[in-house]
Amino acid sequence: PIIGTIIILLLCLTWQIASINGVNTTGVLSPICRATVNEGEWVPIDSCSEFQQRRKSRDFNSRLPSTNCDEELQWGWTSNELTPQCPFHFFSPIEAQKQLYGKNLVFLGDTMTRNLFFAFCRVLGDETAGFYDEEIPVHSEISKKFGSIVVTFKWAPLVTDILTKFNAPQPSADLIIAGSGARDKLHWATDEDQRSHLISLQRLSRQIQLLKNKSVPTIWFTPTTINTKALHSEDLRSQMSESSVQEMRQLYEKSGVNAAAAFVLEGHSFTLNQSHQSFDGIHYPPKIYTVGAQIMMNSLNWLLPTNGVQMSGKIIDTSFEPKPGTMANQSLGLMVLGLILIGLLFFDGFFGLFYIASIFVQPRKTPNRLSIFHASFDNKLRYSFIPSNIYAEFSRFMQKTTQTSTSRTNGGLFEGTQ
Repeated sequence: PIIGTIIILLLCLTWQIASINGVNTTGVLSPICRATVNEGEWVPIDSCSEFQQRRKSRDFNSRLPSTNCDEELQWGWTSNELTPQCPFHFFSPIEAQKQLYGKNLVFLGDTMTRNLFFAFCRVLGDETAGFYDEEIPVHSEISKKFGSIVVTFKWAPLVTDILTKFNAPQPSADLIIAGSGARDKLHWATDEDQRSHLISLQRLSRQIQLLKNKSVPTIWFTPTTINTKALHSEDLRSQMSESSVQEMRQLYEKSGVNAAAAFVLEGHSFTLNQSHQSFDGIHYPPKIYTVGAQIMMNSLNWLLPTNGVQMSGKIIDTSFEPKPGTMANQSLGLMVLGLILIGLLFFDGFFGLFYIASIFVQPRKTPNRLSIFHASFDNKLRYSFIPSNIYAEFSRFMQKTTQTSTSRTNGGLFEGTQ
């Protein structure tokens, strides 16, 4: 009983530690994972099926929220030869804040990048980020703080605007997330405009490389898939079509922007088969951008490693998550622990209820065939249903059996049975 009690106490202690620190932790990903972190697909999942929910988490590492029982599309990373080394997963707010402890992140770009900024804030715990709010100007700068983490968005829709933000004096950033290209086609009226744009791309590439040399990595966010038919004007459909934006993606890559960046978040990869959800041809529902933010969070595992820094609970913002023990009931917990101790100390698998039953079942000198297998023969030649007596009888029987087996081994079958 004492050993069993100690084991239960150790299990309870382990459970408490796991509930506070978490058990689904993942080691630091290798930089080789950058080759596959953008590779994934949207798979149909029945949200109300327990089997499908576990499959979604196990096979696709997906944790997107589901609100109904209809078959929904969920994002998951595809399996390949690097999967054992690159276990990508969806970050919880606590995981994300631990990963970004004390960091200053700056987002530069157009409305696509702004939606990615809002999705990133939701990953950090602000579930209302990106909701419709007419009080926030569309082209304004936004800054949010999560404990010791500062996340800022700065409006820069064109490559020239991004260069201006790079050169402007600003607080030191630990990571820059920049994106452009979708609106550049609107300013390609003349050959001079195109030459000027190419020069700007080369300057942007050099600027990103300079920041990398200063240990400030830059994530380049390429434009998401354009739903050409949903664009609301003929000018947009001719200048910002998916084919035109694809030309801009290739132009940025040829100009060395992608190579200079520490990581390229491919907006085209997680929106390719979801362009029908783009309600205005350019923007997508929040769920789509959440996938982009989670892909970026996985890349930060090697871009901004924590290096074993210890984080204080006062610095990490946990106001969005219930504290461990808030739903606990100490009285019920003590009651359950008491029942377990009764079962261990009094040899009763029914937590003491068998003793109550034995009160109403009187011992008999001659048991019937149904009760003989559940009773103990005591010293008074009466059969007892008390668990401690049954345990004692069983112990004597096992001891006698062991002695008989030993005698047979040492002295032979007939000598041991006398």
